[in-house]
Amino acid sequence: TNHPTRLPSDAPTNTPTQTQIPTNYPTRIPTNRPTRLPSDAPTNSPIQTPSERPTNHPTRLPSSAPTNLPSKLPTNHPTSVPSESPTTSCNFMQSYANTSARQCGIKDSRLSFTINGIYTSCSKITYPSSLMFCKFSKVRSECPLLCSCKNFSSLELCEDDDSFSVDFKTCHNFNEGDCECEVGDGSLIEDHCPKKCNVCSKDTSVCKIIDYETSNDCTAAKDNPELCSNSDFESDCLLTCSCI
Repeated sequence: TNHPTRLPSDAPTNTPTQTQIPTNYPTRIPTNRPTRLPSDAPTNSPIQTPSERPTNHPTRLPSSAPTNLPSKLPTNHPTSVPSESPTTSCNFMQSYANTSARQCGIKDSRLSFTINGIYTSCSKITYPSSLMFCKFSKVRSECPLLCSCKNFSSLELCEDDDSFSVDFKTCHNFNEGDCECEVGDGSLIEDHCPKKCNVCSKDTSVCKIIDYETSNDCTAAKDNPELCSNSDFESDCLLTCSCI
């Protein structure tokens, strides 16, 4: 039993030696060369690739053609911008604004005053704190212009100044594009026409000033001008007291 095992073991060794040769070539050569051959075969496609690369040059040529499109697109945007820009609409202004008709020259005081223990002045009261301060009659009497657009006592005070005009145009006649035009005194149209221009929250806006008469009869000041020395009365009767 020992010899049979040796003979069969020798016989198969010859056969594997014959089979090892074909197995080496198929595995080594075919696997390496096929990868190279396909890589060489695609060299035919690079011939097509140059045909695709020149598509970069056509993109340059069309880039000159699209110059028509950019020229059309910008024309749409400028049409909207000039309509809102004040530079064009302000050309109608040939003279200074007329603000002299405002009742007896109502103006904010330049002096400092005390309100609830706070030492302040009209120039120091700015938005949004002005919404709170203007609820005090003392502040309204000292700063009638500053507080002219601020609501108090459930009054809606955002009204355009009907005494304001430029070149015979009043707030009613202005367009939205006119609002940022500067007038002769350095202010803007929107400062005098806050309701028309929708800028009532600005402290520079001067709304139409009236005798509010929320708790006082302003006609009484004609017989008794000293009533206007009272801040509560004066803030309620701005027009009447401005002419006294």
